[in-house]
Amino acid sequence: MKQAKRYCGTCTACCTTHGIPSINKAPGDACPKLAGRCSIYEGRPAECRDFDCLWLQGMFDGADRPDRLGVVASVTSEDREQYEHGHALVLYEAYPGGFEKAFGFITKMAQKILVIVVRLDRTREVLGPPGEVARAKATAARFLAMARQ
Repeated sequence: MKQAKRYCGTCTACCTTHGIPSINKAPGDACPKLAGRCSIYEGRPAECRDFDCLWLQGMFDGADRPDRLGVVASVTSEDREQYEHGHALVLYEAYPGGFEKAFGFITKMAQKILVIVVRLDRTREVLGPPGEVARAKATAARFLAMARQ
């Protein structure tokens, strides 16, 4: 049975987690266009129109909507060299304490796949099966070293 399309409803979690350069909104800052709901929804920037979190795409339980769960979930672009499954799950903290609220969800996901958690202060941590974490860190270190040359 195909799942019915999901809608954001009152969730505005990604309006904080993601940066929107076209309106000078930094990642982690509340969007200046939010007044309870998006005040520019019909004319919102492409960065907003083009982003669908994994919950909107039908992943996870209905109760795991980002504002309720505490995290906004997406995936990295495909990179078979760095990620064993071709990508990693990226979880952005939706509000202070969001990761603590979603601890069980994060732990469950990290048992299956590489997870990159991005805190509100933009610090990151890589979690997941030990082999995948080591592989991702080694690849990232190599890319950083090449960028410094």
